[in-house]
Amino acid sequence: MLPDRAPLLLLIGVVFYGLSEGPLFGLLLGLYAGFFMDIFGVGKLGLQMTFFGSLGLLSGYAKSKVFSESLLTAILFPAVAYYLLLCLNFITTRIFFEGEAPAPAVFREVLSIQALILMAVLSPFIFLFLRRFSLRRRL
Repeated sequence: MLPDRAPLLLLIGVVFYGLSEGPLFGLLLGLYAGFFMDIFGVGKLGLQMTFFGSLGLLSGYAKSKVFSESLLTAILFPAVAYYLLLCLNFITTRIFFEGEAPAPAVFREVLSIQALILMAVLSPFIFLFLRRFSLRRRL
C-alpha cells in the first residue's frame, strides 16, 4: 500500500519497541522486520535483517541511557536510525558487492533531507499511536 514509506514505518516501529521493551525485543523485532524487507525487497538476502536487527538492538541499549518517552527522543532516534540504515545499505552494497566508493561520495549520496524530515515529522505521531495501542499498557 505504501511501497516507498513502508521501510520508514517499519524502522519507526523497530526503534519504538526497542526503546520501550529493551535490547532483546528490539533485536528480535528488527530481525523479523528485516526478514520481511529481505523477502519482499530486492538485493542480497540477510542484509536488511542484519541492519534492522542491529538498529533494534542499539535502540534497546539506548533505553537505559535516554528517557524513551521524550518528544526529542521520538524525533531524533528514528531519524538517526534511518540515516544509519541508509549509510549501512550504501556502504555495504558499494564496497562489498559493486566495488569501492570514495568516502565523500558516501555522505553526498546517502543524505536524503526529504526522507529525514518526513521521518522526524511522522515519528512522534507514530510513537504516540503505538504507545496508546500497545498491549503492555493495557495489562
